[in-house]
Amino acid sequence: MTNNFGGVIAMERKRRFPLNQDKYKQWEQFVTDNYEEIYSNKDIYEVLHTRNSPRYVVTVLTTEQSGMQEFLEALIK
Repeated sequence: MTNNFGGVIAMERKRRFPLNQDKYKQWEQFVTDNYEEIYSNKDIYEVLHTRNSPRYVVTVLTTEQSGMQEFLEALIK
């Protein structure tokens, strides 16, 4: 994909994982336990949640290297 300035825009793929409150607490514990690796790999994640919703949606890039995807995949099974 190109923009009007002649440069290339990288399209990064994201995966979304819907979690209930119990599974979200497990996710928080995973992040706490693995924050050094997440930080050193410069991996990022996003959490979407509204106050009255029972769901949390955790989004990670498919290029992450900290095991976040594998943890979330196992969590939603």
